[in-house]
Parts: sequence; C-alpha cells; structure tokens
Amino acid sequence: MGYMIIKPNANWLIYKGISQLMLSAVAAIVPLLAAVFYFSFMVKLGREMTTQDTSILLYVYSLSFILIYVINVITNYFYVVNTYISIEENGIVIRRSFIGQNKGNVPFVRISSVEVNQSVFERIFGLGTLFLYIKNNNENHELPGFKYSDASSFADIIMKEHKLNIKKIDA
Repeated sequence: MGYMIIKPNANWLIYKGISQLMLSAVAAIVPLLAAVFYFSFMVKLGREMTTQDTSILLYVYSLSFILIYVINVITNYFYVVNTYISIEENGIVIRRSFIGQNKGNVPFVRISSVEVNQSVFERIFGLGTLFLYIKNNNENHELPGFKYSDASSFADIIMKEHKLNIKKIDA
C-alpha cells in the first residue's frame, strides 16, 4: 500500500441517510400511484373503494418507502467499508466496490488538479468531497464522504509533492 491511505468516514452514512430519507419518500410515491390508478380503475368498473383498500394503499407506500430506504443504506454502508484512496509512488490508487471490485490507478502526470469541497451539510458532519481532475479526459473522480481534514491533508500531499493545483471550497 501507499504512504497515505484515507477511507470514507462513518458520519457519511448519517449524512447520506438523512438526505436519502427524502429521496425514498419521493421514490415510494411511484408504487403508491400505481396502486391508486389500479383502485381508480376498479371504481370505474363499478367496485366501491373500501377502508381495506385505503389500508392497502398505505401499506404499499410504507413498504415501498422502507424497501427503498434500506437498499440505499446498505449500498452506502458498502461504499464506506469498501472504498479507499491511497498515494503510491507513481500515482493515486482508487478502490471502490460494492459487489465486484473497481480499482483504478491514476498516474500523477495525468492529474491536472485536486479540489476539496465542503457543503453546509457536510460541514455539520465534518465531511468533505475530494475531486481529482484528469488532464485531457472527462474521467474526473468525485470521492464523497471523507473526513474533511483527511481529504485536505491528502490534497496537500498531492499538491506539495507533485506540484499540482489545489482548490479548497467551503460552501
């Protein structure tokens, strides 16, 4: 391994969990709308809608919401557990995996700049997002969820030792 390795912070799970609560609530509306259309179709066919039908609608929404949220939490957990970036002799190694493994090497000569961003909500949780910009390529890397101090130190090492441009942006 390299001489500096950073991993996403566990606080990122809380940060993403809060933001994905809203996303899950919105996404769960799709199955709810499908159930509403089904029951409205049944009403057009002459069937009355009962309180049991209303309960079914509520269950469809609740189960959809819970299922979507749990899937999001699990995928975020695997991101935190299975992601790291490290500085090696000739470049940066980025490893991200969920089920399979995705490992990439970015040589220092290909990196044009490094940026550390911190939104208002990331600041509350002490997190930051590291951006690696690649020369002559659209293959830029956005790496969220790192402790801000770790991401800044990582970017500083890259800048000092490899004379790259660095930007730290606080929202």
